[in-house]
Amino acid sequence: MNEFRIQHNRLIQVVEKALASAGVAPPVAAIEAQVMVEADLLGVPSHGVRMLPALVRGIRDGQVASNPKIKIIRNRVAACVLDGDNGPGRFISVQAMQQAVERAKRSGVGVCLATRLTHWGRAHAYAYRAAQAGMIGLCTTTPGVLRGHSSATIRWPSPCLADAATNPSSSTLP
Repeated sequence: MNEFRIQHNRLIQVVEKALASAGVAPPVAAIEAQVMVEADLLGVPSHGVRMLPALVRGIRDGQVASNPKIKIIRNRVAACVLDGDNGPGRFISVQAMQQAVERAKRSGVGVCLATRLTHWGRAHAYAYRAAQAGMIGLCTTTPGVLRGHSSATIRWPSPCLADAATNPSSSTLP
């Protein structure tokens, strides 16, 4: 198999350009590209740039908002609920972790529940951002049941497991 190498900064630019051609706003494209390429750099290619074609397809098909109008729909001192307007999951998840970190700086703990977002990629991307801000980072998601929601074909050993979910999570320390 032939190996193809590209500098990560150049790959970020390529991903940003692909997203821009699909109508994604520059700030959204920048974060999406950064988090996708970061996954590849850290050895998690399953959640890296290989996810770009599906995201672009989702945007073009109208399933993903290219320029989401994020709203805080519930706001408390230490917690909030963020409506991601069905925007790209990496971008929405970075925004959610920033909300949690800001709240933790003010009150000692910060929680943000993000709703209506697409695939978030690699869980550690967001917990790590909390650690970079000097915080303990915890994040998790419930992706929904795998039946009808996964591009993978999963053959479960029992019909009662057909509604299982993966529930990815990550935690970090500063």
